[in-house]
Amino acid sequence: MEEYDLSLIFKKKFISKGLKSLLNQVLKDDLEIGISVMTGYHYDMTKDNLIHFYIENYEELLDFVLTSFHSDIHDLIQLMIENNGELEFTNMDPRFAILLKMYFIAFPVVKNGKNTLVMANEVYTFLKEYNDKKIENQIKLNDLVIDYTRGLISCYGSFEIDIIFDYIKEYENLDLKIEDYFLLLNNDSLLSGYDFKNEIIYSYQIEEINHFHETRRKYKQLHYYHLTKEQILNGYEYTEVEEDILDFFENELDMPTEMAQQGLYILLDAIQIELPFEEIKKMLKQFYINAYEHKKLEKIVEKLYYCTRLWSLKGHTKYEVEAPKMIKFPKMR
Repeated sequence: MEEYDLSLIFKKKFISKGLKSLLNQVLKDDLEIGISVMTGYHYDMTKDNLIHFYIENYEELLDFVLTSFHSDIHDLIQLMIENNGELEFTNMDPRFAILLKMYFIAFPVVKNGKNTLVMANEVYTFLKEYNDKKIENQIKLNDLVIDYTRGLISCYGSFEIDIIFDYIKEYENLDLKIEDYFLLLNNDSLLSGYDFKNEIIYSYQIEEINHFHETRRKYKQLHYYHLTKEQILNGYEYTEVEEDILDFFENELDMPTEMAQQGLYILLDAIQIELPFEEIKKMLKQFYINAYEHKKLEKIVEKLYYCTRLWSLKGHTKYEVEAPKMIKFPKMR
């Protein structure tokens, strides 16, 4: 997770819970951004007029914004309501504070020397009386879209936004409209470390991959590897060759399970960023093992190298894309 300096987020001293007072502590640029995101328009106003606009329209704006959150954010808002509109910010992802501030739902302040999220009295009253039941089905759909989105990012790294909804239509028999979920995805991108523009979703981590964009251009006509619903939604599952690596680490090198898993993840990260195999072989020399064990490990890692599904290859493996057709592929999930 990206590191955030909390002192830069929680830097305003608590003055009061009045909405106007809290908005006055927000920078004009941030007011413009928040209102533009909520309305879809850019308003060329003074700071005072931006504050007046939000105060006059916050109920209507929030009524719309609440339909663009998934359940984790709603749960946080509910927790704040149960605590009279404020929450001491400890052991929480700072991106939640940034998101709630962007919509002026809660404001990060320093209160009694502690980092605290505070709701304005007006917003607290509105949300306390808000009927969640009317958007209950929408929140469930939002969660579904986010689950598919995050799952696809872990498999593809970068992909066209319509792929999310193609899979949802295939596996859930739901024909959702892409344009209804742009704001949801914008919100979740802040929380989950991805972005999208020109209707392409991409993980920021693709920039760490050697020649990612060149490889994608080379295989422009290659279809994305077709995933099962289980592969998308049920998270990571070890492949046969990955289990061979873990078995070697645990039984040949007597590594504890946690250390063996860490060693596997290091190898997978190196392969995913497309480190040349010769460089990966150099990594293996760090193990103090005899020549026979080293050769055995190198052979398994080479199989891992060619059997790992790569973001640059749209979820395919090097074997699937580069090997001649007569080669029998090893079993892969």
